[in-house]
Amino acid sequence: MTLRTWLTEEEKVVVEEDLTRILCQIRDQIIELGAEKWAHNSDTRAAEIEIERVWRDVLSGKADTGKFLEVCEKWKTAGMHRL
Repeated sequence: MTLRTWLTEEEKVVVEEDLTRILCQIRDQIIELGAEKWAHNSDTRAAEIEIERVWRDVLSGKADTGKFLEVCEKWKTAGMHRL
């Protein structure tokens, strides 16, 4: 998949809505699995930093939403380690 290195303002709004939807879906999965099992740790913090980086990369055309979903899943796995 070829990505453009720029998005129009209207496209950015749509992409940001998609990214927010993905992140909220992962959050909802954590809640469904049992939020009390969530543990914030160095791995979750590292994943949060990666989520922020990939968010910016998607908006600048350097990554796609599939990569964003991947790092969000990594965040969920890192925090739900007590399952």
